[in-house]
Amino acid sequence: MQHNSKLRCFNYEEDLTRMIDSILNRDRRRIVLDRLLVNDPLHDKVLITDPKTIQTHAAQHFQQYALSQNTSPSMNE
Repeated sequence: MQHNSKLRCFNYEEDLTRMIDSILNRDRRRIVLDRLLVNDPLHDKVLITDPKTIQTHAAQHFQQYALSQNTSPSMNE
């Protein structure tokens, strides 16, 4: 019991997310990307297996995923 109490205090100071997950009994769910199929303008579709390249493409995708595709209408003077 003392161990769990110390662990909770440590998580409160060092890793607040882990403490909240522990209190709420939440498990961390992760997606493991070891392959990625990318549309390439020169070669149509390319399968990527390099972890660094996959990480770069995934980060770029999620940064641009929520951006609006519609442009705002221009305003009159």
